[in-house]
Amino acid sequence: MTNSNEISLQLGAAWYPEQYPKHTWAGDLRSMRELGMTAVRMGEFAWACLEPTEGKYDFAWLCEAMDLLAEHEIGCVLCTPTATPPHWFLKKHPEAGFVDPSGYQHKHGARQHASYNSPVFRNYAHRITRELVRVASRHPAIIAWQTDNELGSHQQRCLSPDSVAKWHQWLEKRYGSIDALNEAWHTVVWSQRYASFADVPPPYQLCYYTHNFALTLNYRRFMADSIAEFQAEQVAIIKEYSKAPVTHNSTTKTDDWGLTRALDFASSDIYTCRQPPTNIHFRFDFMRNILPGKPFWTLETSSEDFLEGSLIERGWMGCYSFLNYAMGGSGFFYWPWRQQPGGAEIINNSIVYANGQPATGWDNVAEAVEVRKQLQPVLKEFRPVPADVVFVRSEVNGRYFYEDAAGGLEANYDYAERVRQHYQTLLDLGIWRDVIFDEAEVPDCRVLLTPYLPCISESLIERALQLVEQGATWVAGPYCGMRTQDHAAHTDYLMGRLEERIGFRTRYLFHSGPLAVEVGGRAGHTNQFAVMFEPQDEDEVLGTYTTKRFQGMAWGLRRAYGKGAIYLPGTELDQRGRRHLLKGIFEREGIQRYPIAERVTSIPLQTESGREALALCNWGGREQALDIGDVSILTSSGEVSRQDEQVILQPFSWAVAELVHARKPAPVLAEA
Repeated sequence: MTNSNEISLQLGAAWYPEQYPKHTWAGDLRSMRELGMTAVRMGEFAWACLEPTEGKYDFAWLCEAMDLLAEHEIGCVLCTPTATPPHWFLKKHPEAGFVDPSGYQHKHGARQHASYNSPVFRNYAHRITRELVRVASRHPAIIAWQTDNELGSHQQRCLSPDSVAKWHQWLEKRYGSIDALNEAWHTVVWSQRYASFADVPPPYQLCYYTHNFALTLNYRRFMADSIAEFQAEQVAIIKEYSKAPVTHNSTTKTDDWGLTRALDFASSDIYTCRQPPTNIHFRFDFMRNILPGKPFWTLETSSEDFLEGSLIERGWMGCYSFLNYAMGGSGFFYWPWRQQPGGAEIINNSIVYANGQPATGWDNVAEAVEVRKQLQPVLKEFRPVPADVVFVRSEVNGRYFYEDAAGGLEANYDYAERVRQHYQTLLDLGIWRDVIFDEAEVPDCRVLLTPYLPCISESLIERALQLVEQGATWVAGPYCGMRTQDHAAHTDYLMGRLEERIGFRTRYLFHSGPLAVEVGGRAGHTNQFAVMFEPQDEDEVLGTYTTKRFQGMAWGLRRAYGKGAIYLPGTELDQRGRRHLLKGIFEREGIQRYPIAERVTSIPLQTESGREALALCNWGGREQALDIGDVSILTSSGEVSRQDEQVILQPFSWAVAELVHARKPAPVLAEA
């Protein structure tokens, strides 16, 4: 499964046999086979059923359920059950409860209610994990393991005594001496200087304003590291007994990068009914690259909308599953198979009702079944093409620098939304892209985009400059390089190591509010943060500020560097201005653009022998015609046809078209 040369597409759902009488189990599995599912995911909330009382285990029901899975040729992704410690645990160890910033220590109920940093909880969690894996590891139904469930989604800052003690240890390991911490955090401000690591508080609630930004962002780093450490310990236990690969269902609230370091392949939960399509594309683009060469899985999505009460449009589920598989995924799972019979999640829609009768989601899942069936032979040969354009996102900058409303950058700054808007421009222009984390090894590419990295590591700067020297283009910004890793201002160059290393000069760096600019001959407006440059002889001025006070000052620069070039935008622009700027850069640097139309996705594919194809998906409600030259349709939904050199996609349809004598694709969206 983790061998990139042998892709087997999985389609499954979460199944909870512990919630229903045994006489219903075989019927569930027969229905799954009838529908066309290949796997289930189970066990993540079953701790109380596996260990009803402390030290007394019951694995018989689990083994019986897995025997039935094997009998029906359905694979099992078995989860460690540590997301829901049973009642007896916190009754005996209330000190292990999660403590939120208000000081409230959580009791039993909900999930993730025990502190990840509690050594008592870790001991119990590792014990149930070891017992489970020891019993189940050799079962023929097992195809993969999942650690816990959505780690860190509900517990991102725990202030328990165990957490605070571990926080002090983490700080000492990171900084070495308390003097180094005081210097990096500039604790001289507001008389916050500390005499020892034990004096450094966690981010308790305050009577006024906010903590030192270095404290809040580092506590988030600490918690992310603690959660990743907790998971790594579970992975190590699993690997003692099992050769099956290990994954985890991360969410947008967790540290995707840190959590995947110990895993064999990456997975995530993403509910389409609650996500704009741009977010779905973005997540698939970075999941494809988070562990290079290994396919990712979507481990949770819904078969129908819930809570808001709107139905998924007919055909959309086929499109969504198509995007998942065509963009590099090899697993697609729903939550749940059978409606929860009671409890907090009884309201969630399912594939079958609590009585086993097919629900409205059944027909939606049937669309994904057909997609998997048709794509399986195609994706044994074709893979997504490595992109010429690499977009860098940042867990450090996004999760730590921008979490607080008074984060020192902009009022009410929404990092995720800014990234989505910037990334949307690439979709609008028909640019195929890879998305990577700033901690990752930067692959060879022709254009590197690094927006919104106020803290940019020296290793990323050096790798980017290496690519530029070899002929690549680097768009370094906006908001790139202006803060240290501890959220402090630079005391040498305004833009820190970035400015020093490249050699450009910054005149002003400040909170401005919207300013008028002219970029590439077009008038536009900036956002709230502004950088103004002092151009030198080797700099090409990309645009100027036209607002009265700063009229004529350089908004952005282009500088030749080695065989390539570096672009330095001074601010983010509005949508029209950003599209015009990036379009000009891509045209100047000769970047290929793929066919585009409203709500149409083009995914370039290739085989090892050099055959090329486009995976095309029309996830909108209007017919679209794409002019892509002479093609051969390898597979498609029934609503796709050809006319001359056009592929015509009806609403909510998809196709894989092999390029026979392709000409340069012509985007069809009107340019702003």
